[in-house]
Amino acid sequence: MANLIFGAHPPTLLAQAVWSEYRSGVYDYQIENLVRRLRTKIEPDPANPQLLLTLRGLGYKLVCQPE
Repeated sequence: MANLIFGAHPPTLLAQAVWSEYRSGVYDYQIENLVRRLRTKIEPDPANPQLLLTLRGLGYKLVCQPE
């Protein structure tokens, strides 16, 4: 199982990775919306995520299980 955790300040790290023109001013709701849309694409049941988890105060954890 592989794990990816966005630590330190998750909104800033995600914004820098997703939007190359990022300077500052990305709001939490924009990141939450991005994560929600990603979950609808990768999760069998986006309301009960198993692959992209929220770790309160830490960021997000992508859990990849080999087939």
